[in-house]
Amino acid sequence: EKSHYRAAGAIAGIALEQHLRLLCDKYDLNYEKKDPIEPLVQKLYKNDKIDITEMKSIQHLANIRDKCDHPSDITASKVKELIEGIKKIL
Repeated sequence: EKSHYRAAGAIAGIALEQHLRLLCDKYDLNYEKKDPIEPLVQKLYKNDKIDITEMKSIQHLANIRDKCDHPSDITASKVKELIEGIKKIL
């Protein structure tokens, strides 16, 4: 709402990471404390806790999040897509 798109995307990405960690904990899957989204989602997929469609969706959202965290072009609509996508997962 205040045009802080990058910050909103970064915070949404943190929420996604936390959710993936909670899923790994729930299924008793080991991970490194500082693992970002990709290793977490791969671990969940390889252990049949999410399907390939869910994995690809999360990877897409992670790519948008990465654009928020690094110098690159990011639009309000992409950040909105990220936030709405994460809401569906949570």
